Amino acid sequence: QKVKNLNSSYGSDFLTIYLDTIRVIDLLELKEKTIFKCKDYISLKEMHDDYSARFNAMKDIKKAELYSSSVKDFLYLNCIIEDVEFEVVSTSERLNLEGLKMQHCIYTYLNRICEKRYLAINATHLITKEMATALLIYSNRQLYSYLFFIYSSRYSKRKLPH
Repeated sequence: QKVKNLNSSYGSDFLTIYLDTIRVIDLLELKEKTIFKCKDYISLKEMHDDYSARFNAMKDIKKAELYSSSVKDFLYLNCIIEDVEFEVVSTSERLNLEGLKMQHCIYTYLNRICEKRYLAINATHLITKEMATALLIYSNRQLYSYLFFIYSSRYSKRKLPH
């Protein structure tokens, strides 16, 4: 009867949040009876939001660690050639900032970089401060040029296939 009343008050949202909260409790490896702390919809929603945020934070930390370990073998590529500095994008946070700053979709390659299928490199001209991002394919223990994103104050954003 209570579930019927809650469903009529909150729609199918209650059941969805309840099931998702149980799933997140399981993912966090908490005791299943934790759900019984919820006495009403509001406490369930608060638990759901709190545990979901905790799970996402843990997931983000694990993904960040995986990203860093995936690119560490390529840090030797960091170098300066003439007036251009080449630097492997060494953290998932920097990958996100690279995409935001350069206004392109490099962050969507996060999982593929973690799987060591791609590698992102930032290139910065030391005098003009113009920047570019190279996305390289890693296959058969070799790197191949794939996409080259350019953004600078002088030029509009471009994506050049290589």
